Amino acid sequence: MGWEQRDYWQESQGARRVDWRALTPRGGTLALLVLHTAGFLSTVFFFAQVGQRAAALLLLGAGPDSLARPHPLAILLHPLASPDLLAFVLTALVIWMLGGRIEIALGARALLAHYVAGNLLAGLAYFLVAQASPPLALAPLYTPIGAMAAWCVLLGRRLPYDVVDFFGRVVPLWKMTAILAAVAVALKLISAKLGAGAWLAAVAASAAAPYAVELLTSLRGRFRARLRRPLRGAPRVRPRPTPPADEPPIDDILAKISRQGIQSLTPTERARLEAARRVKLGGASASAKRRA
Repeated sequence: MGWEQRDYWQESQGARRVDWRALTPRGGTLALLVLHTAGFLSTVFFFAQVGQRAAALLLLGAGPDSLARPHPLAILLHPLASPDLLAFVLTALVIWMLGGRIEIALGARALLAHYVAGNLLAGLAYFLVAQASPPLALAPLYTPIGAMAAWCVLLGRRLPYDVVDFFGRVVPLWKMTAILAAVAVALKLISAKLGAGAWLAAVAASAAAPYAVELLTSLRGRFRARLRRPLRGAPRVRPRPTPPADEPPIDDILAKISRQGIQSLTPTERARLEAARRVKLGGASASAKRRA
């Protein structure tokens, strides 16, 4: 077999095959699934009760007027809005598959941090573009598109050796997600054309979420380290050396000697002082032998 026919990803020692059937939702993933289920039910309820006016609050770029500017509240609420069952099912699958894998490998904190950062950056980018040029915001932004883009970038940066079966071929997980993301972007461009400008800006902004999370984590670590440093000019207090565990405490006896003299000691106090002296001399001789 020639080198061009070998699957180096599959033969790599660092490659880890991801079995989707073995992914059981953990705390962070399960919380996101419950949250989006509640968001889907709320979206259906609002659309049934309020009608299209609810779209201005829940979706970015989907007000009653196609050129209406989005409501600022939709920057936070748009990830939870799923106007139809298909969007909700696809969102749940992505959270279960990608989110579950990220939580297993990197922890719930990384999963939720990139979820929040990606959606927030996407919402802000869409809102700013829609405010500047409403014709570019004809394609609405809903579901956690920002989190999905952030997770895709995170997979390539932190989990490059995870592989999956993709149409009978073993490929890196990040490459599979990149292919699916490219297909989604192409379909959005075909359907909305220039009206997808704000949507594309949101996806591009959310792709920077992993870098933003790393920057904030680094700044947080520096801030904590600075808090632990002593203030400049402040006197440094040296810690008082603690006596060995087998050395009896005699601070009260020494204080009594300094106040009243050694003649004031009772026989019991003299015995304690002598015992402490012997322990001290024994420790000093042992350390001298070790040095020799």
